[in-house]
Amino acid sequence: MGSNEQLTTIKKLYSNFISKTMTKHRKTQPLRAIVAAMATVPLLIACPSGGDSPKNNSITNPPTPTTEIPTNNLPQQPFPVPGWLAVGTKPQKEGRSDYPFSPTNPDAEIAIFSDEWSGVPSGTTLMALTPGGLKEEVKFRRSGQEPYGCDDLPTPMATFTAAQAMPEGGFWLLPAAKADRAKAIRLVELPLSRLPSNLLPPEKRQATAARAWQGGNLIILLAKQTDKKAKLSITNNSVEIFSSSVEVLGLEGSYDEPLDLSTRYQPGIPQAIGVFQFDSSSQQAIVLWYPSFEGHHFQVVAPKEGKMELFKAGYVYSCAF
Repeated sequence: MGSNEQLTTIKKLYSNFISKTMTKHRKTQPLRAIVAAMATVPLLIACPSGGDSPKNNSITNPPTPTTEIPTNNLPQQPFPVPGWLAVGTKPQKEGRSDYPFSPTNPDAEIAIFSDEWSGVPSGTTLMALTPGGLKEEVKFRRSGQEPYGCDDLPTPMATFTAAQAMPEGGFWLLPAAKADRAKAIRLVELPLSRLPSNLLPPEKRQATAARAWQGGNLIILLAKQTDKKAKLSITNNSVEIFSSSVEVLGLEGSYDEPLDLSTRYQPGIPQAIGVFQFDSSSQQAIVLWYPSFEGHHFQVVAPKEGKMELFKAGYVYSCAF
């Protein structure tokens, strides 16, 4: 074979090698591209706010969201613990209500003050932890404007139905996969005489100066500090895990009242409406309702990075003062 023929043969062999190599590269490259393109996109949340917000310097907002991929188009879970805060409805306006924030809805047992549920299919099943300590299956009804407050103003709500009547108060809704080990802890108002001695001295146990609730090992205590302020503390087996200062709100020329914890409610002074437990005893959520002059604030005390913090959970306008 001459030198020209040898050169031609070498070129053909090299060309075949390059062609096979490029073909193999093209076959594997799509998989590499897909793997390289995979990334986690952080979810964003927005906490509703408005109205005459209670003064509290310990609020963290926004909270760290639960890192869970939504199913059935469920909205972002906005707290460090899984799930969503909800409230019980009442069937009619007339008659005494357990809580002034309760929506009137004869067709739904539970509601969430939110406009983030529009993409959820009707009939989607969730589990509800109830104020009485039970766990009930509920179904998503719809998302939209529902009448609310003294003037029945259209207000964004997600509503849910249950197989039986539900009480008023604080609820916690969870996807079924997160509900197995979760439970509602029955919350009751605690007589001051039954407070542990290290939490409040006997001489300060007047109804006007203190109020307490108990849920399992937790005690939520309001203790008067000044004519306007009180200390809110949460203890677990008498060990304080959270505290904050709260204050009676005022309106110049319209409302200027001293703190009186024996009244049913005062603007700016919270009340405990729910205690819920999740994967472990350290994963708990305490729900607080803060009445205000024109609406209702809701806040949640939950664990974050090893300590309990206060998170804004929403505000709803109810009626002009």
